[in-house]
Amino acid sequence: MKHILLALAIVCSQLSFAQNTYRAIVKDERTQQVLTGTTAQIQTLDISAATDSNGVLELKNISNGNYQIKLSYIGHQDFMKTISFPLANPNKIFTIDLEPAKTELDEVIIQTTRSSRSIQDLPTRVEAITLEELNEKKFNEARRHPYAFERKYRYCHAANFSRKRYCQHSHSGA
Repeated sequence: MKHILLALAIVCSQLSFAQNTYRAIVKDERTQQVLTGTTAQIQTLDISAATDSNGVLELKNISNGNYQIKLSYIGHQDFMKTISFPLANPNKIFTIDLEPAKTELDEVIIQTTRSSRSIQDLPTRVEAITLEELNEKKFNEARRHPYAFERKYRYCHAANFSRKRYCQHSHSGA
């Protein structure tokens, strides 16, 4: 009789300390693109994780029971779901589609004024740079600092510049 009670106690303790894993792929509901960096948490267990570059989420060390999982991603509505552990199929990878947030941004007004001054009348130094000079500078800078070149000129392409480009420099007191 003692052996049966001991075996029953061991089985019950093993079941109470069972650890589960929840896996899911998180995508945008409209575009179906994976959402890298989506955070998921089970607040009652103080467990959290974030999706990897493939949109895969893995929450580990979840004990048996019912828990509410909350997923959050910038620009999307939070997703809440109650899941019962252990899962019927512990190897299943769920797919979660997050809905983009329905927010309306404020209006942006851009105003400009036109000056009657010409470039020759400006109190600061003005230098005209030709397209060839700009391309030469970009080429030389890229050879010296490839990473800085990529960051600095990411949005600059030679086709976007007119024949002459005027650059304004502050005038030094020397």
